[in-house]
Amino acid sequence: GHDLAVEGGSRNYAKVEGTKYLNDSWSGTLAFEKNGFYLFPGSLYPTYMGNVASGTVNWKNNDNQKAFIGYQYWSLTDNNQQQAFAGYSQKLITLYNFKLDGSLYVGNQQNTNPNVGYFAPWNQTEYSGTAALEFLQWRDLSTKRYAFWHKLWGTYGVVTQQGFATLPMNTVGYGQNFDFGDRQRMTWGLGKTYFPFDGVRSNYLTGYLRFEKSF
Repeated sequence: GHDLAVEGGSRNYAKVEGTKYLNDSWSGTLAFEKNGFYLFPGSLYPTYMGNVASGTVNWKNNDNQKAFIGYQYWSLTDNNQQQAFAGYSQKLITLYNFKLDGSLYVGNQQNTNPNVGYFAPWNQTEYSGTAALEFLQWRDLSTKRYAFWHKLWGTYGVVTQQGFATLPMNTVGYGQNFDFGDRQRMTWGLGKTYFPFDGVRSNYLTGYLRFEKSF
């Protein structure tokens, strides 16, 4: 099978994304964004607009194990940035009221013009691992279709930056997941990240609000 998604937004933003499913385990995704925005970590407004092309190859084993490898290219006014990345995640513990997942990530980015203030150095690589814990607060026992979960996660890793010392990075966060209906979930989370920028330790807050539906 295959999926196709089209998005539009203000400031002439547009996105086309297509996914091809080869079988139950393998799939590939290609995407293109016109006037995609670069949001500097911790900022509320986009700093720069550019065109973005990306592709990923995805693998999964009954949702118990997942892996991906991908590539992304940004074409900006005064900088072109390319990123290559890969990740692996696995469910470590799955109980009635307790879930524990672990994941690993490695990503490299390169810039043609690192003098633009909000970009990383010429070459930067992140190696990190994440543990995510969910525990059940409440579940509708009569239908078992509604549940309220708490989520805690932590990430630790190192970042190598060309011309600067290798420094640690970490993230801690808290969120909540609401399951309702058969295959619908509303999630939100807030985290604080410590990440080196041009060899200097910096920190910023990140958050998300997401609605998921499976068919």
